[in-house]
Parts: sequence; structure tokens; C-alpha cells
Amino acid sequence: MNHVCYLFPGQGSQYMGMLEKVPKIASTKKFLETFQKEIGKSLDSFTEEEIQRTQYTQPILYTLSACYLHWIRENNSPPSFLAGHSLGEISALYAGGVVSFEEGLSITIYRGRIMYEVTTDTPGGMCAVIGLSIGQVHMLCKQLQKFGVAEAVNINAKNQIVISGSSEAMEQAPSLAKEMGARMCIPLKVSAPFHSSLMKPIEEKFSTFLQEFTFHDASIPIVQNVDAQPHQAASMLKYNLIQQLSHPVLWIHSIDMMASKGVREALEIGPKNVLSGLCRGTQIQCTPVESMIE
Repeated sequence: MNHVCYLFPGQGSQYMGMLEKVPKIASTKKFLETFQKEIGKSLDSFTEEEIQRTQYTQPILYTLSACYLHWIRENNSPPSFLAGHSLGEISALYAGGVVSFEEGLSITIYRGRIMYEVTTDTPGGMCAVIGLSIGQVHMLCKQLQKFGVAEAVNINAKNQIVISGSSEAMEQAPSLAKEMGARMCIPLKVSAPFHSSLMKPIEEKFSTFLQEFTFHDASIPIVQNVDAQPHQAASMLKYNLIQQLSHPVLWIHSIDMMASKGVREALEIGPKNVLSGLCRGTQIQCTPVESMIE
């Protein structure tokens, strides 16, 4: 029997005009109204520059994923697993009944805000390295550490790994990666070293903030980024969400784990098709929900 999983994208899936493809159903209107009330402006009023700012990107993507989730639920059986890439993990918590939509929105707004603050307190960056193995990327980071912090943080696919760290180290990364045989090393449009140890200072803030929320046990196993294992216990889900801020996203490990449990199909619940691309070459065939809407 083939099992299905729902995958929720994180930052990098945003683009201008993404609201146009969202299904026009009653729940969509409710989510967009709640978003406008909490953020203070409607989702369709953001400029291209604004949607790239992490304090806006995070609640925007969370809200759009909720819209797609309710549309897909109308015509599909529940999945066997849920998983979200970085920010997308909060969407997975909502899908699993761990938090309400409003609670998840509050969490993404706060998470986006404190992660934005890091851009001024701890300047840094990220680069996507294409064509090197994880072992080679670790060697690359070791060499970059003479310039500052450099860590492998998003293990997206066998030959697509994102590194993160201090500005000086990330500036040196493209030339050094090319010397090691990388096909590409692309600086990402972020201004902070997300998922690296440099994010450790905001973990305590995030932990304190999450104490205001009562997490519930998940109705569906959620494969979390920090250990690529399925969890349903509320306490563990909350703990791992906090740890995720300064720990690597073990994405390919999560996909392989679900494949080992019989998952062969996935739906990407959010804008674009980033996660569908990362599933190529794995045992799981992923379809972006956006492409299913006429």
C-alpha cells in the first residue's frame, strides 16, 4: 500500500502574484482576513521587496499553506505523515492539530520578527552549494572557518546543501566551493545565518514566547527537521521546533525516512514547487498543489 505525505515549504517559495493561484473557498477568505487583522495590511498589498523580508515572508507563507491545505482536504484522505521545511514545520503543526491557525500565525509572526532582528545583531548569510557531497561540504566549511562561522545547515538533497555562517565566510564560499568542484555556489537572498549556531541567542526568546501556547499531541505523525524522525507528543514537538532555529534542517533524511515507511507520493502544500524539485531522485514523487488548481 502506497502512503502519502504532505510537505509544507519554507522561505524561498514566495513570489509576486502567488495569491492569484490560491483556491477561492470560504476558509481562504477567513485566513486572509485573520492575516490582515494581525499584520495590519492585506496580503495582496505587499511589494516584491516586502515579501522577501523574513518578518513578512514567514506569516505570508504560513497563511497560504493553510489555504491550500483546506482545499486539498476537501478531496483527499488524510496523509500518513506531515513534514515542513524550516518555517513549514509550523504549517505541519497546524495541519496535525497541534496549534490552531491563529496560534500558528502568532508563532510565525514572532519567529519572523526575532529572526529579522538577528540580521542587525549578527550579520551573516547563506549559500546553496550544488554538486558537492555532504562530506565535501563539511570539508568546505572547515576551510571557511578561518574567515568565521560556516556550517552545513539545510541538507536538502544528496548534492544540494545550504551552508550558513558569518558574512566574511559566506563571501569566500563561492570561489572556494568552485575550487573544490562544485557546479554552483549561490548566495541566498537572506541577511542572517539561519539554522546555524549563530542563531542560538534567540532560542531562549522563542522558548519563552512558546510558553504562552498549549501544544496538543499531533493527530498525524510529524517528521521534524532536527532529527528526521516522526513525533506526535506535544512536548517533543515544541522542544524540536525551538531547537530547529540553530540546528540543521535534515530534509533529505526526512524524505528517506518516510520512504522507508512506504511513502511513495507527496503533495507540496504551498506556493511554487521547491520541495517537489528536492524530491527528484528519491523514492517519493511530489506534486505541487498549486499545479492542481485550474
